Amino acid sequence: MSTVTAVSSAERRKRLKLKRIVVSEHTYLALKRLGYAGDSFNDVISKLLRIYWSYQEKQQEQLQQQKQQESDANSGSSTDIGFLFPPSFSEILDEQKKQQQAADLVRLMKERKSSKNNQTIK
Repeated sequence: MSTVTAVSSAERRKRLKLKRIVVSEHTYLALKRLGYAGDSFNDVISKLLRIYWSYQEKQQEQLQQQKQQESDANSGSSTDIGFLFPPSFSEILDEQKKQQQAADLVRLMKERKSSKNNQTIK
């Protein structure tokens, strides 16, 4: 049974192809600051790509919602609540909430990193 796992891990290593990416020293230091102790640059870049992809999905959803709202407005199927609050009001609130969450996440990451740095200094 142990030989099977050794073979499968060796196969995984063979399938994993690593590429070199040349970056400036400024970018290198910025990436280094984004990660945690023990994170590889691959981990950091993977996290950034996931954030980027989710951002792209959000943009696509907003475009679809905007097209849907425009088609609803053109068809005359608006409701009474639309007169009280413009369609973009909830979007503004959602955007503010997401920005606050992102700011909180960045603050927590900085606090976590500074606490780790303080522990290593002691």
